[in-house]
Amino acid sequence: MRRVTHARILATGAFALSLFGVAALPAKAADAEISTGNILVCDTPEEVSAVLESKEKDIAERLMMANARYGKEACNVVTVAFVRGEEAKTVLVPDGVVRIVKVTVVGVQKGNAWMRMDTPMDQYAGILEAALGV
Repeated sequence: MRRVTHARILATGAFALSLFGVAALPAKAADAEISTGNILVCDTPEEVSAVLESKEKDIAERLMMANARYGKEACNVVTVAFVRGEEAKTVLVPDGVVRIVKVTVVGVQKGNAWMRMDTPMDQYAGILEAALGV
């Protein structure tokens, strides 16, 4: 995974703290629905859970704690093109139900350009599926 600066994490913090919902723009490509979004991705479902269930309010702190525990770049907030896969886990959080799903990352945004990945990368992302309250 590519490295993200502290400033970039903070810039995406508000979006990520809204439970890492995917504001996706779907497009059909070779029988797979490709979505794009600025999302939290981690190497495993347990790492996504650790970020979601952290008591820290700041997304940068949540990510630093998860990366310190699981590995330097286990989790990151990135802008990617991905194909949503199977659900791996469900987590209840104060704002609702989050489905942790496997995603295959097929492209990344670098500046204003999109770059297709030569080798797609399997990651896990948390997607808010249902809000418990208003």
